[in-house]
Amino acid sequence: MELLGLRYQWFLALEQPFSTARLAAPAHLARFGFLVNDDAASNPDRLPVGFTQHRDRDSGEEMLDLTCATCHSGQLNYRGRGVRIDGGAGMHDMNKFLEELVSSLTTTYVLPWKFDHFAQKVLGVKYPEGECELRAAFGQTVRRFLAQGITQWYHGQSLTQDGFGRTDALGRINNALLADRLQTPANYRVADAPVNFPHLWDIWRFDWAQWNGSIHQAMMRNAGTALGLEAPVALFGPDGQLLPESERYQSTVRVADLHCIETTLEQLRPPRWPEDIFGPIDRAKAARGKEIYRLHCASCHDPQPAAATCQGLTYTEWRVPLFPVSQIGTDPRAADNFANWTVDISKLDPSDPKLRDVSAAEGLRYITERVTNRKYDELGLSPAQRERFDGLCRRDDIQAPLQYRARPLDGAWATPPFLHNGSVPNLYQLLLPAAQRETIFYTGNLEFDPHVVGYVSKRFWGGTRFDTRAIGNGNAGHEYGTAVGDDERWALIEYLKILGTDEQRPAPPEPPQCGERSETHLTDP
Repeated sequence: MELLGLRYQWFLALEQPFSTARLAAPAHLARFGFLVNDDAASNPDRLPVGFTQHRDRDSGEEMLDLTCATCHSGQLNYRGRGVRIDGGAGMHDMNKFLEELVSSLTTTYVLPWKFDHFAQKVLGVKYPEGECELRAAFGQTVRRFLAQGITQWYHGQSLTQDGFGRTDALGRINNALLADRLQTPANYRVADAPVNFPHLWDIWRFDWAQWNGSIHQAMMRNAGTALGLEAPVALFGPDGQLLPESERYQSTVRVADLHCIETTLEQLRPPRWPEDIFGPIDRAKAARGKEIYRLHCASCHDPQPAAATCQGLTYTEWRVPLFPVSQIGTDPRAADNFANWTVDISKLDPSDPKLRDVSAAEGLRYITERVTNRKYDELGLSPAQRERFDGLCRRDDIQAPLQYRARPLDGAWATPPFLHNGSVPNLYQLLLPAAQRETIFYTGNLEFDPHVVGYVSKRFWGGTRFDTRAIGNGNAGHEYGTAVGDDERWALIEYLKILGTDEQRPAPPEPPQCGERSETHLTDP
């Protein structure tokens, strides 16, 4: 994801809004929850996990990117040691970071002495000759960030605070794509249902993705996310008129790399509980917990394996159960918003009256399908290659059910806080009746409590106050098995520490090289 046209060197040169200290200083970025890699040998610019760059094809400039790893890498700290969770849930506050970034950009632009510092760092030996040209280009970027922030504020996209580790993913993607990009303000909806960043192991097996089980195909999930996170796509010209069909749906979505990421995820395994750091597993207690799991949890959370094929290759697909919101009793806002959202996308084809009132789900599918097909054409992919890029030959079906997934719990211990909206801070509280769960706790502390299995959630400076009474933040529901005694709860927690990882697994093959287009890469442990 290119961050709104912000150049890489500009980001490195920015100062904090009311200080001359670097905005990109590792200790400063860690305040927002980003995972800092301070190894100067492998990371000379000392930026966090997921921060990278690419060269813009048209301008030749190096642009700042945020990759999938930014949101899908977790870390649990304990007694001075950190356990990195590859494919885990990120615990950063992107909104707080972007607010400070916009403040830094704005103060740099309006304060002469601050811009002078910035220009000297960026231009080097070309200073001061290139200062006027730099200011003009920098001003365009500042205005782009301000315009987006004002638009999001005006349409109430921050009504419910995301805080650390959450975002209203489908809400923001649909607003960005179906309202901003379509220049159709009536399509906006309030994004007031933040959800956790999901963990990624086993995701390639799932028949339906997203917390509400709305997306079936991997390419649609990944390309739709790229578009929703501001990947440029050509829909209208400078005059606001719809582009000719020959130019429409051109984009910077890198489908070959998205395919590579998806197939690489086949190698990702759930994390193993690090007994040398968090303490040993009580195997006898875990054995008792397994029986409790079978009695109270397995009927919902055990996947339903089914043999599936893609071009003659067989793999095991996991049919992940979906349950009505009314049955689970958890906060319904995320499912309700997506299910009840209708949009007008008739600007894309004024001759088709059916596009004036479609579901947001169908609007997302309509644009994403055309963007990916155009990319497939540009790459010259054969029908068979297109099926593989789609992800296991799956169709781009989409749905908007008033349901949530009961995803498998292997490695779930490494993904606090819990429930789809992160409203329960630890596993122990999740196994309590809802009335006994904390109403208010604090997020953003990466210090892990291996006893209750969750982040330390006491109040601390810089944390986000999580109020479960706020819209979209409810911690009710999911009371299955909560009537058991405390001994049974602790036994179940002990079992959840080893579920899916306490058995020998075959070593996975090497992942494919990025850009490969000739093979389907399937593994089946």
